[in-house]
Amino acid sequence: MMNEIQSIIDDAKVGVLATVDSSNLPHLRWVTPGLLKDHPRSIFIITSPAFAKAIHAKDNPKVEWMLQTRALDKVVNATGIISILDNPSLKSEVLEVVGARLRTFWHVSQDKHTMIVMETVLENATHFLPAKGKKETVSFAK
Repeated sequence: MMNEIQSIIDDAKVGVLATVDSSNLPHLRWVTPGLLKDHPRSIFIITSPAFAKAIHAKDNPKVEWMLQTRALDKVVNATGIISILDNPSLKSEVLEVVGARLRTFWHVSQDKHTMIVMETVLENATHFLPAKGKKETVSFAK
């Protein structure tokens, strides 16, 4: 499943992250995800601690991802627990993977020096092939 997720990220370069705020209202936003080989069931993003997704994660760490190819022939919906990490080494690793695709982040972030990493540890994922009517769900539970 992680190979499919990587393939979709390589194609689309972006994904949709859903969080829930303190009033239990859902919020969707486009983000730039990346995978790291040493974290086989996680999706990472770079963000600002001041952005809503980071604030929502403190209130409710349960999130959902939607990743799809540009042709919409492959779609993955994945749920997991997101956490905020302020680890310089991890930040460097994630920046190496997604940094070239962070144009919007660099444009809207007020203070580029306070960026953080958010890691979603996946619990389950469903891979859809809409044109073929196929669906496969996997659990990442240990």
